[in-house]
Amino acid sequence: MAKILRMSKEATVEAVRGGRVTICVVGLGYIGLPLAVLFVQEGARVKGCVRTETSAERVNRGETHVTEHDVSALLDEGAHLLEGSCPNCGVRLFELETEAFCPCCGRLASVTKFGVHLQDKVAEAHARLTRARQSLQDLLKAALKTGRLSASTQTAQATRQSDVVLITVGTPIDNRNIPNYADLLSASKNVGQGLQKDTLVILKSTVSPGTTENLVRSALEEESQLKSGNDFGLAFMPETIKEGHALYEFRNLPRIVGGITTRDATAAANLFSVFKGPVYVYDQAATIEASKLFMNIYRDVNIALANEFALACEKMGVDALQAINAANIDPKTHILTPGLVGGYCLPKDTYHFTHSSERVGYSPQLMTLARQLNSGMPSHILDLTEEVLAEINVNLRGAGVALLGLGFKANSGDLRNTPAKPIYEGLLKRGVNVKAQDPFAQNDQVNQVFQGINRVGSVEEAVREVSCTIIVTDHLEYRRLTAKKLKRLMAAPCAIVDARHIIDPEEARAAGVHVRSLGKPTRNPPSNE
Repeated sequence: MAKILRMSKEATVEAVRGGRVTICVVGLGYIGLPLAVLFVQEGARVKGCVRTETSAERVNRGETHVTEHDVSALLDEGAHLLEGSCPNCGVRLFELETEAFCPCCGRLASVTKFGVHLQDKVAEAHARLTRARQSLQDLLKAALKTGRLSASTQTAQATRQSDVVLITVGTPIDNRNIPNYADLLSASKNVGQGLQKDTLVILKSTVSPGTTENLVRSALEEESQLKSGNDFGLAFMPETIKEGHALYEFRNLPRIVGGITTRDATAAANLFSVFKGPVYVYDQAATIEASKLFMNIYRDVNIALANEFALACEKMGVDALQAINAANIDPKTHILTPGLVGGYCLPKDTYHFTHSSERVGYSPQLMTLARQLNSGMPSHILDLTEEVLAEINVNLRGAGVALLGLGFKANSGDLRNTPAKPIYEGLLKRGVNVKAQDPFAQNDQVNQVFQGINRVGSVEEAVREVSCTIIVTDHLEYRRLTAKKLKRLMAAPCAIVDARHIIDPEEARAAGVHVRSLGKPTRNPPSNE
């Protein structure tokens, strides 16, 4: 077995690429599975561990519910990184031939010395890429063919046969917003049962500060009867990828790591040096645990500020999107785009931090208020729907409404904490007849999350003869929609509620369609009186 803890960076990289390093990945979800296949690509042997035989069999057949598009293919075509970042996604822009665009949402961008401004059009290069929606599945099948990847439920056994263990299990919050570490504790104990001397354990799950050194360390030591820092290595190294963009970001984004000892952190950094992105080493795991939470909380608070601007501007008759674009011309300002917030990380990471903070006597306020504001945005979309239907004299109860998009973000079928769920449930409570369409979400997951939903296969079928269309998710195919196109299929009179800044309000009014757009004026600008 490779003694990772005692090897230099060069020796570690050579051992991985020479097939002499075995990595156990505990949890094959949105983080674990892409990491597993990418390490296999680099030459490592990977033993993936999941909870059920059904999940293991599915992985071993080359099947996955995780949809990723490998934008690295655009770099192979000659694309290069620009200095500017997407105001919507926060990722660095790409440029390919004459197109500057966001590699995540795909929107074209205008880049000047005064900042970045998004256009409503989708880059053709990105559209080509996302037509191949199973790139991760293709990589998984290729990894399995090498014979260096397998999945099982036997975590202790896989740990016993591995040089490195990556723990990537989920760390949700409960209905009281308290972190639930049951799966992490179970995974840590299972790893501890197979832990050998000189093995390196790297926790990658998002956790409250102190979790690596306390909960995980204690479980590993108790089960193995070994001592961290001496007998085995333990470090915390989070991933900061955007889902759907992960395959590129896993290879290229900078990483940060903290360990129980500097040796442990350095060994983890050496392992991940097989990828292009630099790795920065810190002394304490708790510092890096906090920094990971800071990243997502910053984004959540920034979006909450943008949402508050949007809510006020709707009433004041000011276009919040234009105002934000103008404000961002100042290089000291970086306001994100207002919108619905969902997914696995942002809705919970505030509470991972506040839980630890409150236990030591400080109750954070700003981040908590921001989280509450973002959680309330689906209710605002329901209010806009009720308002615009009243404007066209359509009774909310019994009205036909189309929901476009069920996933929480563009070009993904991930339904975790999706804002579409409270919107759907709110419509049902109001007696609305709902049809829904999403090109990415899988039927079994849709039926679990959206009880009794009437899901149809196309946008045309969804909007046919409904009084109102609500655009919940900014999938690429929705960005090609116009009010004029929708009006041809919808009932008369008809209305649109746009939560994703896709429909041009002026074009909608010219087409005779009543519209409500998040952050767009609902009346004329106020007078000076």
